Amino acid sequence: MKPSIKILIFYVLLYLFAVVPLTVALFYGLDFVGYNVKRLATNLSEIIIAIQIGITCALSLALMRKHFDFLFGKRLQKDYLRFIKVGMRWTVPLLVLHIMAFLIPNIRENLIHRYSSIKMISITDATNVALILFVILLSMAAIFEEMIFRGILIQKLLQITNKTVSIFVSAGLFSLSHLIYSSISLDTLISSFFVGVLCGFAYISTGSCLAAFIPHLFNNLMCVGFIWMLRYSGVN
Repeated sequence: MKPSIKILIFYVLLYLFAVVPLTVALFYGLDFVGYNVKRLATNLSEIIIAIQIGITCALSLALMRKHFDFLFGKRLQKDYLRFIKVGMRWTVPLLVLHIMAFLIPNIRENLIHRYSSIKMISITDATNVALILFVILLSMAAIFEEMIFRGILIQKLLQITNKTVSIFVSAGLFSLSHLIYSSISLDTLISSFFVGVLCGFAYISTGSCLAAFIPHLFNNLMCVGFIWMLRYSGVN
């Protein structure tokens, strides 16, 4: 069964915007039954991330149940090793980029500024629990976003245009979606777009989100590693 464009839009809106109303509803609900919500406020970051994890998991499972073969390929059981190898090949440019970013002082300073302004989590004030939850969230986000922006969106775009345009359009929309969680900057857009393009080529090469998931997950884990480094190096 092929997902419709309405399903795509509905899932993206839930993924990007459901966490705020759900968090507010939780606080009002607990306040209504007499719970001291001021105690919760001290752990607000953990609560927000945990709710986002729940949303991402629920949406991912719903997509997999209905459209698994469409998203991951009917030959996944036989070709999963090939899909993984393709994904790893498209991870190499990201590895080179991250190494260069860490070694070049000006780029490293820009990264410090960008990661210090993430909206969902504070690097210096976050607890270890919040950071662990953030790792889980970014891992789950890589799965969900690949199913949406590569598995569904690219397939829809291929019906009206060629592979290259489909990859670049999906990467552009993927990049714009990250402005919800990060500061609005050209660096954020370019880096997210680059990741989206690599994931797009990985997907086109295999027709499976598994291949696209690997470079995306690698990028997210490298970002988490950088956040942990900033936290424990005392960067403000």
